[in-house]
Amino acid sequence: KLLQHECLLCPGARPFHTFSDMEQHMRKQHELFLCKLCKSSLKIFTCERKWYSRKDLARHRLTGDPDDTSHKGHPLCKFCDERYVDNDELLKHLRKDHYFCHFCDSDGAQDYYSDYDYLREHFREAHFLCEEGDCSTEKFTHAFRSEIDYKAHKTTYHSKNRAEARQNRQIDLQFNYASRHLRRNEGILGGEDYEEVDRFNRPIGRNARGGIRGGQHNKRGGSWRYKREEEDREIAAAVRASVAASRQEERRQVEEKDSRALRKQEEKRVSEDKDGRPGRKLEDRRPTEDKDARTSRRQEERLQIEEKRKDTRMSRRQEEKRSVEENDDRALKARGKEERRELEAENCIRHTNDTKQTPDRKAHV
Repeated sequence: KLLQHECLLCPGARPFHTFSDMEQHMRKQHELFLCKLCKSSLKIFTCERKWYSRKDLARHRLTGDPDDTSHKGHPLCKFCDERYVDNDELLKHLRKDHYFCHFCDSDGAQDYYSDYDYLREHFREAHFLCEEGDCSTEKFTHAFRSEIDYKAHKTTYHSKNRAEARQNRQIDLQFNYASRHLRRNEGILGGEDYEEVDRFNRPIGRNARGGIRGGQHNKRGGSWRYKREEEDREIAAAVRASVAASRQEERRQVEEKDSRALRKQEEKRVSEDKDGRPGRKLEDRRPTEDKDARTSRRQEERLQIEEKRKDTRMSRRQEEKRSVEENDDRALKARGKEERRELEAENCIRHTNDTKQTPDRKAHV
């Protein structure tokens, strides 16, 4: 009986020979239909299959069955306008038939693109894209994560001369330091990790080709982020609740420890007050010698600090004097060298004049 194809709405009818005959009977006689995705994926008996009217079938494909909370509908690929059995099949389709950024995918993002043109725009805006020479027609290999890799690629493949290669080797580095309170929740799952982003809500422009045009959604192009199910949201909420509960317990334990320590200190003070004179506090019972010792220590520390300051000032002054004296010595040496050069030049001029005058005197004699 499990293998027979019987119509449960027609108890007196004979079983059908094939499942297609039974499906045709249900469609014509009762106007009930099967979900094609469930039919092809679920390997169950005929008596276990569910039949839907047109309205119930649409609801089953969109949001699932009201009596079955485990099924949340069949996810839709907004590029192809086709539904798949579950999220795993949809992910297989997206990674096989569409494009994704391998840099962002390694960082945990789940952005997909209908064709390579939109992925190229993403490489150009979010990463470093080489569009020189043969790289303009290549795919995936002409995109780089960091500027260092991009410059290294340009120096090895696209530098024509040494000057251009030297320019490509220059890299501008910028360092940004985040404050501590921004990194306080690092390593904890939050709502932002499971946030659903719809590509249709993005603004229309250069970065959003898949926006709303003429009041209709353009499902054939652009990029969109894969949507997680409500179960993931519930898991994230449960994780956040457990983390918050554990933190509250830790705070409560710390507060209890502090309160116990304070109680012990108060009990010690009370016991010391009972042992000592009545109506007198612990602070009053402290000897004056401790106060004198503290004041003397403070004075000694101040004197030491002042001596250190004086020593530093004297050392700075001595260094300044030395630098001034060295500068003066250098200036004097430079002046002596200049004067020697001037004297040598004058002697050379005189010698040349004397040599010129001697033949004239001989001729006159």
